[in-house]
Amino acid sequence: MLGTRAQRVAVIGGLAGGAVLGLVLIIALKRAPVNEPAPATPATPRIGSTNSRATGAAGSRAPPQFREAAPPARTTATPVLSRCVPIPQALFQVGATDGRPDELGAPSGQVAAFCIDDIEVTVAAYRACVDSGACRPPTNGQFCNWARPDRDDHPVNCVAWDEADQYCRHVNERLPSEEEWEYAARGVDGRRYPWGDAHPEQQLCWKRLPGELGTCIVGTHPAGDSLFGAHDMAGNVWEWTGSGYSADYSQPRDLSCRVIRGGSWMSDDAADVRAHSRDCGTFGARYDNVGFRCARDLPGASGAGSTAPGVRDLF
Repeated sequence: MLGTRAQRVAVIGGLAGGAVLGLVLIIALKRAPVNEPAPATPATPRIGSTNSRATGAAGSRAPPQFREAAPPARTTATPVLSRCVPIPQALFQVGATDGRPDELGAPSGQVAAFCIDDIEVTVAAYRACVDSGACRPPTNGQFCNWARPDRDDHPVNCVAWDEADQYCRHVNERLPSEEEWEYAARGVDGRRYPWGDAHPEQQLCWKRLPGELGTCIVGTHPAGDSLFGAHDMAGNVWEWTGSGYSADYSQPRDLSCRVIRGGSWMSDDAADVRAHSRDCGTFGARYDNVGFRCARDLPGASGAGSTAPGVRDLF
């Protein structure tokens, strides 16, 4: 972190001769401020923070200009593997009646059975796609996980929407719609958070910006699991969905700004980590507090399937 460092240097001299005579001189010297170079990577827009909440307007945020990152060093630790958690068909009411303006005006609708990955896509999982040539490497920045050898089991971040979409397609899945994401996070019992209605405290990875700690290892906050057993659906990283953003559910969708869900390690406002909280990430932008997880249709599910994975909205 840039800043002024002060040091106090004490110089003590002792003079002795003949009879005992002591003279102590203390000289306090204060070093002038050091002009340190600025970091190469500009600050990432703080999506969903209390300081600057996304408005959803297309082009409202310039994409951060991250530099390309070298592949991280491989580790010998056993990677965390995902499993696709089945979510049953249900009539689901998305949104809230007492939330922010963009959470209002949602109808209820039938969600076809599907499954969603129980963890966010990790650095190790994404690297396999990069190694195959099917995915582009993420970019680099202070809080980007890709080039850090100790982050294999952290969520991959600093990936744009189309890169997340490409990864899911590569593994024969897709990005979930925001309705699917919310249903997987809160079920049909109207809970406020994935774990229930208790105020968020230690159930999630959040409030880590002051210490510049970044993300957490995926799946390490089991007290915050959803009803269906999905991990980290509040905190750690906001997650790309396939849905275009809208000012509220009654408005047309804007595909240049994609819905993100769940809050992140930067979040410090409980409203941002509610299961029905939604925000917007600019198409093509990469953020160090945004990652993703994948979903897929279950065979034989009524209404399942889409000709444009990652773009559909259910109702």
